[in-house]
Amino acid sequence: MAHGDGTHGAGPTFDVVLRGYDRRQVDDHLASLEGRLAATSGQCNELRLQRDAAAGRVQELEQRLNGAAALNRPDGSGALAGSVPFGGSPTGASSGTAPTGPPSPPPPPQVVPASDTSSLDGFGAKVEAILRLATEEAAAIRRSAQDSGRIHAEAEVKLRGTFEGIAERLQPLAQRLDEESKAAHEALPAVTSEAESLETSARRQAESLAEAAAANAARMRTDAQARAELTARHLADVREELAMVRQILGSLDTTPAGADGQHAASAGSAGSNRTTQAVTTSSIMLAKPPASAQPADADPSLSPDTATETIALPLGSPGTPGGPGPHGDPARQGAGPGVGQPSAGPSQPPA
Repeated sequence: MAHGDGTHGAGPTFDVVLRGYDRRQVDDHLASLEGRLAATSGQCNELRLQRDAAAGRVQELEQRLNGAAALNRPDGSGALAGSVPFGGSPTGASSGTAPTGPPSPPPPPQVVPASDTSSLDGFGAKVEAILRLATEEAAAIRRSAQDSGRIHAEAEVKLRGTFEGIAERLQPLAQRLDEESKAAHEALPAVTSEAESLETSARRQAESLAEAAAANAARMRTDAQARAELTARHLADVREELAMVRQILGSLDTTPAGADGQHAASAGSAGSNRTTQAVTTSSIMLAKPPASAQPADADPSLSPDTATETIALPLGSPGTPGGPGPHGDPARQGAGPGVGQPSAGPSQPPA
């Protein structure tokens, strides 16, 4: 119930949670109030039943009083003089009010047989005691009914005040929850659109990165394959030239020194020039590979410097430019046909 200072009476306290009160505690308190209301209603119904039973008992006592009054009258009819009706007070001098009109004449005396005198001697005192007990019981029943009605009214007022206080305390919470729910419903489309936009952007970015990575991998794979093919082709050319140089050197070693010395020197010089040109061309091509062909796992043994050194080693042998001739004659250095001319084959041995 609310007091004059604007505060509520001592009631249940609720734990403050993130938003409002704990719903379970509020439900439990409401269930408790409903249980108390049901119990009070049951008590009221029981009091009503008791009141109805008391009214029936009072009616029964009134009937008994009326019957006793009829028996107590001398003429045997009418109400008993000085009787107290239900809810009233004794008539005559005992009521505190003067009777109106002339007093009624006393009834004529009746002759009572001698045999009935002993049976009627204490009859008036018994009726008076019965009337007094009935009056007291009726007053007690009336007071009990009034008390039960007052208790019921007080319980209803208390419960009404309690429910009104709870409604006043829950009204701001319900209003705030409604506002938050409305705001959430209004913000839902924007949040959903933003989430979809972020998802689409992330998907496009992932697809772009995947495509770029795939294109880069394909380009690197193509460059590595081209580099490998070019290296293999150059290696085959170098091996072919090396085989030719070895063949020429072998033929020079087996040619006798004589009239064919000049011929052999010319052939050796021609082969040396061709070998030198092939090695130089291969070295230049290997030293300047395509810019995109840079495989990480390239074989170091196939590098341009290694290839140049490997092929350049036999160039100081006889018949090679810069080296002595077949017989150590300096005049024969660099002799022989130019590059591209057919080299002379091994000379025929003398007859």
